[in-house]
Amino acid sequence: MKKVQKQLMISFLSLILLSILLVVAGEAGIQFFTFSFRGTGHSGQAQFICQTLLEILTIGAIPLALRLFKLKKIHQELVSKPEKALLKWGQLRIWILFLPLLLNIIFYYASMAPGFGYMGIILFLCLFFIVPTKGRCSEDITDNLDKK
Repeated sequence: MKKVQKQLMISFLSLILLSILLVVAGEAGIQFFTFSFRGTGHSGQAQFICQTLLEILTIGAIPLALRLFKLKKIHQELVSKPEKALLKWGQLRIWILFLPLLLNIIFYYASMAPGFGYMGIILFLCLFFIVPTKGRCSEDITDNLDKK
């Protein structure tokens, strides 16, 4: 159990570090990719589509990640096969929040549209609710779903 918790924590902290590095690089003016929404002919439409899709992804990802372990099938797997299931579902929960966060950071610095930045901040704040601490990991694999 302790090994799984450490693996989840390493993954979690690595992705936070990657997010911070992307923000620092963006603030320093380093381009992540060759695309940019600024100065192109159809940039307004492309930015609108990307922002709308990321808003939908963000709105869906937050409740899914926060309630993932409460779903009956997943909770039963966490109770019956704790280490294997915790690693699998814990990694998935981490990526459910980090993927839209990283995309929002990238698109923010490609467009400098504040909507991407706001969504990134909201996702970053949601990360504090899924930090894989020892207490949270042991609570996630116990069969106390009916008590809550």
